[in-house]
Amino acid sequence: MLHQRLNTAGFTLIEVVITLFIMTVGLLGLAGLQAQAIKASLDTAQRSQTAWLVSEVAERIRANPDASVSDYTATLTTTACLKPDKQCNTDCTPAQMAAYDLWDIFCGIDTQGVVAKAVDSLTLSELSIHCKKNCTNSAAHLAVSIHWGKDPNQQQITMEVRP
Repeated sequence: MLHQRLNTAGFTLIEVVITLFIMTVGLLGLAGLQAQAIKASLDTAQRSQTAWLVSEVAERIRANPDASVSDYTATLTTTACLKPDKQCNTDCTPAQMAAYDLWDIFCGIDTQGVVAKAVDSLTLSELSIHCKKNCTNSAAHLAVSIHWGKDPNQQQITMEVRP
C-alpha cells in the first residue's frame, strides 16, 4: 500500500530559489533608483549654485552703474583666468571695477562664501556676457550665461540682466 502525504510542511528548494531571485531583482531596482536620486540631487545643487553666480553677476553690474555696457561684455574661460591689473576695494574706475568683478566671481581665489573657488566646485568652463539690445545706452539688455560640467553645451544657465 502506498503511503501518501496529505500534509506537507515547509518550502521546497525551488520555491526558495525563486523567492531569492525575485527579491534580488527588486533590491537591484531600488539600488538603481537610489543612484539616480543622488545624481539628480547633485545636478540640482549645481544648478542652484550656478543660478546664484549668475545673480551675483547681475547684482555687481547693477552696483556699478557708471560702467559702460562694454566693460561687462566679456567671455571668460577657466584656461584664461588672468588676474586684473588692480584688486578693487576702493579708488577704482568703473572699468577696473567691472574687470575685477568678473574675475572675482568666475576665477577669484576667495576662500569663503558661495563664490569661493567656484571654478573648482562646479567645474565651470565659461562665463559669457553679451549685449542683446539697446547696447549703447543705460537701458541695455545683457545676457549672462555660465557653462559648467563635463559637457558644457548641455549644462548652462542664462539670465537676462538690465543694469
